[in-house]
Amino acid sequence: MKIICPNCRAAYNLPDDRVPARRVVVECKRCQGKLVIEPAERPANDSESGPCATAEPLGGAPAQRSGTADAAQGASFDPLMDLTAFIGPKAEKYLDIFKQFEEAGRTRFRLTWHWPAALVGFWWLLYRKLYVWAVVALVLALVPVANLVAIVGFGLGANYLYYRHAQKKIGAIRAALPDANLLITLEQLGGVNRWAMIVAIILGGIGTAGMLASVVLAMV
Repeated sequence: MKIICPNCRAAYNLPDDRVPARRVVVECKRCQGKLVIEPAERPANDSESGPCATAEPLGGAPAQRSGTADAAQGASFDPLMDLTAFIGPKAEKYLDIFKQFEEAGRTRFRLTWHWPAALVGFWWLLYRKLYVWAVVALVLALVPVANLVAIVGFGLGANYLYYRHAQKKIGAIRAALPDANLLITLEQLGGVNRWAMIVAIILGGIGTAGMLASVVLAMV
C-alpha cells in the first residue's frame, strides 16, 4: 500500500501483510503530521487477523503508531533521510558533495575543497562535532609548517572526513537501535554545535580589536 502525507506529500510504502485490520494513526517522518490508515484500505486478499505493526515509510525508519504499539521489526530505512537528519544545517549542500564519494555502491575518496575547514579548521570541526579531528587541527595549528599543511589537508579532505564520520555514527546508532524511529536521535547526536560559531566570532572580534588597538598605540 502506498501512503501519501496530505501535509508534505511524503510517500510511504506499507507492505500488504502489515496493513492494519483496524484504524491506526501514524506520524509522518518529514513533517510530523498525522497519517490515518483506514481498514477499508486493506487489500481484500489479506488476512484480517494477527497483530498490526506500524507503517513503514518509503526508504525510512518505521513511523510510530499512536498508543503503545511496538516498533516494526526489520524496518528498512533511507540513507539519504538519515544523512539529512544527521547533518542538519546545509544538508543539501553536503549531500551533493557526498555523492562524489559513492561510486557503484562503493565508498571512494575524492578531492574536494572546503573553505571553512581550510581557514578555520579547528572551529569548523568543533561546529560539526568532529572532536578528535578538532584536537588534531589545534595541535597542527601550533606547529610551524605543519599549520600550512593542515590548511591544505583539511581544505581538501574535510568533506570526506565528515562523510565518513556521518556514516560511522549513523551505522553505530542504527546497529544499537535497529527497530526505532531514529531521525530525532540522529538530529540530536549529529547536527552542529552552535556555541562553537558564537565563541569563534567573539574571540575573532576580540583578536581583531586587539590588533587594531596595537596599531593605534604604535602610531601614538
